[in-house]
Amino acid sequence: MPKLLAHLVLMFAALSAMPAYANCTSPAGKEADHLYNSAYHTWEFCNGTNWIPYQWGTAWAAQANFNPTYPAGSGFFVLSHGTYNGNLGGRTGANSTCLTDLTTNTGWKGYSTANSNGQLISSKVFAFVCDETTCNNLNASTTYYFANAGNASAGGASFTTDSSGVGPYDSANWSAADYFSGSYNYFSNRGSGSNTVWSSATQGTLDCSFYSSSSSGNTVVIANSAQTTNFRWNTGGFIFTCNNAYNLICFVNP
Repeated sequence: MPKLLAHLVLMFAALSAMPAYANCTSPAGKEADHLYNSAYHTWEFCNGTNWIPYQWGTAWAAQANFNPTYPAGSGFFVLSHGTYNGNLGGRTGANSTCLTDLTTNTGWKGYSTANSNGQLISSKVFAFVCDETTCNNLNASTTYYFANAGNASAGGASFTTDSSGVGPYDSANWSAADYFSGSYNYFSNRGSGSNTVWSSATQGTLDCSFYSSSSSGNTVVIANSAQTTNFRWNTGGFIFTCNNAYNLICFVNP
């Protein structure tokens, strides 16, 4: 076999042994394409499957941070990007607000998994709140992963609910980078529970009149992420007025 022909055979054999990649989607792209993501102010490149931010200096670090993998049956515990006054349209309106917030802001950790799994629908997305009579409670014996719809790099920590759907059974500070990454006030009206386990029951009537009032004359129990006690879901005697704007925690069931 002539030497040139032998080299060509070896070259094509090597090419055929290379792994095949699907193209990137949302937007469409091929391996080595790059673009600027204006929503998260960073350059990204296509690795043949996913768009990977350049932000942390190496592709592996960026991929692990922005595209983590989640076990089957995982839920998500996501801080809303938007803030809202007390007129949410009731508890069901708060649920709808969460669904809109989590599907409009698509950069949060876990979004790709939740979207691919069909979890971002009204029957699976709820606000982590109670009104005067009822609480939105999480699924039993389920692991939920933290994320922040306004911060693509926040989140990744998790907790697992018990057989009654309550958690988190720890004293973690939810303002840490692998939780919500910041101090935020959010609607609650959830009973105080203990320092490590939230209540599945309502606090009472401090709910902006069933989340239908933005009046300064109405009040609500909120909670704060920069705590290690039950203040993460109930700030106790610190009552806030309904004309101010607060975040929501939105949970996504499997």
